[in-house]
Amino acid sequence: MIMTPNELFSLLSDETRLRCLVLLQKEGELCVCEISQLIESI
Repeated sequence: MIMTPNELFSLLSDETRLRCLVLLQKEGELCVCEISQLIESI
């Protein structure tokens, strides 16, 4: 599935999704439970 730029930026405008992306970039591979704990602590 190919996303349009509008669809991509719409997804990135969601604060929780953006936090998840930043965490994955910073920490590397994480499981859902680790992401949930880190998101809740922010």
